[in-house]
Amino acid sequence: MTDWTNTRLNLRYRWKTVLIWGIGIVGACVVALWSGRADAWVQDYQPFPDGNAPVVVHRFCRGPACGSLSQRDWQQTIRSVVAEWNNTGSAFMFEERGLRNTDDPCRLPGAVAVIVTDPASLCPGDGPLRYNARTEFGGRQARVYINATTRSARSLSSLRRMLLHEFGHVAGLNHPDAAGQNVTAVMNGTVYYDHLQADDIAGIQALYPASEALAGLLENPGDGSSRSGIGIISGWVCEANEVTIELSGDFYKQVWKAAYGTNRPDTWDVCGDGNNGFGLLFNWNRLGDGKHRVVALVDGVELGRATVTVTTLGEEFLRGAKGEYVLEDFPSPGRSVVIEWEESLQNFVIRPSGDEPEEPQECQYPEIPGACGDDG
Repeated sequence: MTDWTNTRLNLRYRWKTVLIWGIGIVGACVVALWSGRADAWVQDYQPFPDGNAPVVVHRFCRGPACGSLSQRDWQQTIRSVVAEWNNTGSAFMFEERGLRNTDDPCRLPGAVAVIVTDPASLCPGDGPLRYNARTEFGGRQARVYINATTRSARSLSSLRRMLLHEFGHVAGLNHPDAAGQNVTAVMNGTVYYDHLQADDIAGIQALYPASEALAGLLENPGDGSSRSGIGIISGWVCEANEVTIELSGDFYKQVWKAAYGTNRPDTWDVCGDGNNGFGLLFNWNRLGDGKHRVVALVDGVELGRATVTVTTLGEEFLRGAKGEYVLEDFPSPGRSVVIEWEESLQNFVIRPSGDEPEEPQECQYPEIPGACGDDG
């Protein structure tokens, strides 16, 4: 065989080798990119491992450059961001909480503080701020900084994009593009999207997978209802080791254990048994006037929630008061009931007014003289 023939065969086999290697490399890249899309996120630091992050949705202004947006603009923008993350179907939930004038944004343990500031006026240990926005963790708290000196902080659309991105960091997501993942996401280092993308949602769902739906219901109180006095928080759930009721407002959170296992025959069809009721007798006056949140938890997993408006008579337990009032034309025209104060319930109860005409009754023994009265 000639030298020319040997050279041609060697080149032929080398090209085959090169082609095989090329296909392998391209395939590996495709697999890597596909794996990146499957993950669609890079985990960062999670200061709220239980998936519950109270958010102070008020603007803090530190330093002279506070921007031109109103407090109302900030409130609505942050609330829309919170709602969008809360609607991803994950178990992570941001919760709005109020702010007192004396609160220090640098010292709000267990909460998320949104701070608009100039780059030089950050909390101790958190500076400097070189970008439009940044999230810092520390002291069991997340601090979302917005650089007030940038044009982005003065535009509602740009502000919303920044906050959407930074709240993703609060939940525990990092920059997928910085880790080599080829994904479409608000969480990429460069933010161009006005809303969460499928890869953002895949990320938070992977970090906080939603629990299977519980078979049960928080029945009382109803969402948006009014409450006063002593009442019951109740519902049912098919399977539970423990049912707890979480009550919260602007500046407090309480957890109470409910009784579980009471007879609920109406749950047989769903649960296969009837001992599924739960209830907590509670004095609403203890919470004070205003709006309060009620959350029913089954072994730590949320079953249902309701927001109620509590109205009190100014005391936790009013003693010695008496009073009644006739409510005319109730429950139907021509009828009336008396509303009477019941101290043990810290509420009003109804009783018949006593002035309704008695309906004539048919005599049961007409054959017996005198059994039906004088006319019998």
